[in-house]
Amino acid sequence: HKIRSHYAPGHCHGPPTSHLLFTLALGSRFDSSPSLLWWTLVGTASQLNLSLLSSSDFSILSIIHETHRAKLFPLPPNLDPANVVMSSDGQTQISTSSHGTILKDTRLRAPLTGTWPLWDSLYHSPYVTSVLPLHTSAGEAKLKELLAKCGVPLEQAKQPYSYLPVAVRRSLKDLLTTNGPDYGLPDFLEPAFVRIIGYNTSISSTDAALCLQSALDCSGPSHAYDVLSDESYVKSLPTLRSSMQLVLSAGSRILEKQAITTYKHFRFCYLHPERTPSPSSVAALKQGASGLTGETVALARPQVVGMLGRWLVRSSKAWKGRKAKPLLVLTLIDEKTYRVTHFNCVPEGEVANNRFLKRFQMAAEQVGGKREKVWDDQCWEVEKDKIGSFLGQVHLILEQ
Repeated sequence: HKIRSHYAPGHCHGPPTSHLLFTLALGSRFDSSPSLLWWTLVGTASQLNLSLLSSSDFSILSIIHETHRAKLFPLPPNLDPANVVMSSDGQTQISTSSHGTILKDTRLRAPLTGTWPLWDSLYHSPYVTSVLPLHTSAGEAKLKELLAKCGVPLEQAKQPYSYLPVAVRRSLKDLLTTNGPDYGLPDFLEPAFVRIIGYNTSISSTDAALCLQSALDCSGPSHAYDVLSDESYVKSLPTLRSSMQLVLSAGSRILEKQAITTYKHFRFCYLHPERTPSPSSVAALKQGASGLTGETVALARPQVVGMLGRWLVRSSKAWKGRKAKPLLVLTLIDEKTYRVTHFNCVPEGEVANNRFLKRFQMAAEQVGGKREKVWDDQCWEVEKDKIGSFLGQVHLILEQ
């Protein structure tokens, strides 16, 4: 009874740290810094990407941040606010003198819109994935049907975004908002902030957060700071793009092979990036180093495993209500060790108290596991020959 009462409320995340620091800076000489505001926007978007902030709370914070943005970047009196939109839609021509300007807009709930082809952005969208089973031919057919209904030929959708006709780019948001509800996608738009980084070039805070997370996973804090300080996010785009494609491929295989095991209180699956790693690659796998190439090492990186776990939760629409059980992904990182990563099971755009985190930690500690320091997800390292005991301990603790 004492154990149940102690862990029943669960753990939750408060407001993003970046927002709290920005609030503390108000009234100081730093509150007029465009860079500080931009870092705040990226940090808030990162919480949203990691499912640590609900869509509704993100919208509320966006209203607060907009008041400060409008003070730093007031619109010229002769500029029509209706035309201040992302330059990727073909309506706004931004000169290089506007470098660093932050604009308020709405964006499609699809990553790298304007950088990726439209098809790829929608295909890797967490929002679209949570509704359409894109890992199946039926789900893919629904997405093609949606584009056809919007008047976008598949050949155009798969071309670079800048090749889309200007008329299509200008009306794309309205078309998807109008036709999306017919496919269970009524909320295609969300608040967004974009930063001008050159002539006719911009990046949204949400996409910048994705690039930052990728930089943290591959190169450490120094390169991640470069992404914020000099807009060198482009350097992270190839790695981010390949990681997202890998997640879709690996996640589809897991679901197709029904490789997820369901216990009474939780689910788990095994991930074996390299079944027989060579001695020279073991340390690199544990660190998620980028020196090795290919799917083997990429799947061992904590960030990619985190993306995969969240993709599995979003793609499994049956995991709702009483079937919403936490998911454990067991990644073999060397011949003797598994990395255990925990994911809470909540619908896309929502958050809930995590009532299982401490219990998983207790089970890991009871079998000699240790906490692994990563940037976002909750991970432990458990010896391979103790993984069965760990799963048994998890079951016993959750049964109490």
